[in-house]
Amino acid sequence: QAVNYLWNTTDTTPSITITTGGQYTLQATNSNGCVVNDTINITLLGIAPTANFTYNNNCKGNNINCINTSVSPAGTTITANKWAINYAGITGSGINFNPVVNDTLTYVVSLKISSSNGCSNSVQKNIKIYNQPKVSITTLNSCTNDSTQLKALPTMQGNVFDYYQWTAPNATTITTSSNNIKQYISTSGNSTYTLQLFTTNGCSANATKSIYTYQAPNLAIDIQNNCANNTVICVDKTNYYGPYSVLNGTWSIQGIDTTNYSNYYFKKLPQGNYTITLTVQASNGCKGTYSKPLRVYALPIANYAVSNNCNGNNAIFNYVNTVPNAPIKLYSWTINSTNVYSGSSINYLINNTLDSLPISLTVIDTNNCKGTITNKIKIYTAPNATFTNDLSSNYDLPTTINFNNTSTNATQYTWYVNNLPVSTTTLNYTLNATTETNYNIKLIAKNLVQCADSITQVLELSKRVNDVMISTVTTTQNNNYAQVTCLLTNIGTRTLQHLQLYAQVAGNDAINETWAGNLLTGETVLYTFTSKLHINPLKKYNDAVCVWATQPNNFDNSNMSNNRACAALSTTTDFKLSTIYQNPENKSILITVLTKTPTIAHLTINDLSGKIIIDNTNLNLTQPYNEVFIDLTKFASGIYKYSIDNGTQQLTGSFYVQ
Repeated sequence: QAVNYLWNTTDTTPSITITTGGQYTLQATNSNGCVVNDTINITLLGIAPTANFTYNNNCKGNNINCINTSVSPAGTTITANKWAINYAGITGSGINFNPVVNDTLTYVVSLKISSSNGCSNSVQKNIKIYNQPKVSITTLNSCTNDSTQLKALPTMQGNVFDYYQWTAPNATTITTSSNNIKQYISTSGNSTYTLQLFTTNGCSANATKSIYTYQAPNLAIDIQNNCANNTVICVDKTNYYGPYSVLNGTWSIQGIDTTNYSNYYFKKLPQGNYTITLTVQASNGCKGTYSKPLRVYALPIANYAVSNNCNGNNAIFNYVNTVPNAPIKLYSWTINSTNVYSGSSINYLINNTLDSLPISLTVIDTNNCKGTITNKIKIYTAPNATFTNDLSSNYDLPTTINFNNTSTNATQYTWYVNNLPVSTTTLNYTLNATTETNYNIKLIAKNLVQCADSITQVLELSKRVNDVMISTVTTTQNNNYAQVTCLLTNIGTRTLQHLQLYAQVAGNDAINETWAGNLLTGETVLYTFTSKLHINPLKKYNDAVCVWATQPNNFDNSNMSNNRACAALSTTTDFKLSTIYQNPENKSILITVLTKTPTIAHLTINDLSGKIIIDNTNLNLTQPYNEVFIDLTKFASGIYKYSIDNGTQQLTGSFYVQ
């Protein structure tokens, strides 16, 4: 048996691979040192193909994947593949080879290939067969809105781990070298995860896990009464969903307190900012932590100011915000233990026989924090403002009016004229009135605690008017003489002390007398003329008497329309025209008509052409003596005829308009 080999190519292996033809010589030596030589001449058909293959999935019971990677020289093709494995006589002739092996041993797989140039080549590889790996999935409690951990538990069976491939319910694949993953599951219910374990030799194992995800608690905290130095109440408002409830938990305020769970948490805290944290575990195993800012507000300060606190006055109570915090939304006043009011400012009528009044004010701000103050206020005697004036009823402008202060229980006084202050220091006040106007005089009297009372007088000062009205003229007749009486009424604003009075029968001379007396405004006096009027029977117009007045108080009469009155001398005159006055005229004329009984007459005025200027069918003649005034302002210059007809008689005449 040869043990050493030497080729002329210098190779020392039992066989050599040649790439060119020619003569090849081998020298072989055995263990005894004997040498033998041999020579061979070789002619090459061409270049042999390169035989090779790869493999994977070499696990027990699997189809071993032997993948042919042989290469044929350029210009040739592989024409035959011969596979073999030293297990159960399995062979193959396809491009690839997939034998199934059920033993965990090392087997030899060989491949011999032939090419179209008649050359061939072969290769063999030792393949170790492994047991199949195993894998399972475990998981902890799964809750929504939290990371759910899935863990792979592999059994490698001698294999070398390569990677995991997870498939989520939404078909998303996750490849990892770690044996666990975390999944964020947002909805409750069942979900299925699939896992494949891969080894370096291509073996794999599968596992499936169905997971039920519980609804995590939705934490919420309601904070009540979060006012300084009050007991703050924190209420668990968590939704634990379905049949589940809280199992355990804690309340905590950072750096201050940690308390085991109950539905309510109570803590008295000073003003400041805190964080309240609730940590719970529900009966479905899900946990949650929730933190909420907790602001403890300062208490509002209940304080007030009072004014006008005098008996019989409306005292004014005003809330005073001495420490501004949140706006006040509610005010509650309790006065005298029974009367309850609301509002930042209230009025209260003090009617109390005591010298003090109990007051309580409670305020609640927009943070629902409450402050209260209770005390008593002193009740003072209210001032009583009064004054008098010395204005004469017979004054003339300008005039001086003195106002005498008669107030009681007061120490300070302010006078106002027409709402303007004129004096704040004097007890009394003097007004120099110069113009015709209304003077509004007001006095405000205050005491030492500024309780006030006021009184106002309105003085209507106007120019003094001298005006007399003559009315109700009557006569007493005897032998062509008439005794005349009339009523004098002062309708002016000054007392009448002097008048010139006249009486006259139409067409006769007038008599004039002077009246003197003291006739106050609004008063009426009966006056009888001392002289008698002569009635001349030869005169045409002697059936009416007129009385008039002039020079009241030696001044012109302010209103001339009412200082004259007339009357018929006889009440038996049937229907008669007494006089026409004035004629001619261009403004107005007065037609005097006497009638025994009241009647309605028809007045007609025509110009000389016969055109009707006035046609009045309702001329009321109600007295024995009646005056008919005709306005001539729209009449053209000329002569006009008039007719007054009572149905049985007709009075006619004419007048001239200048």
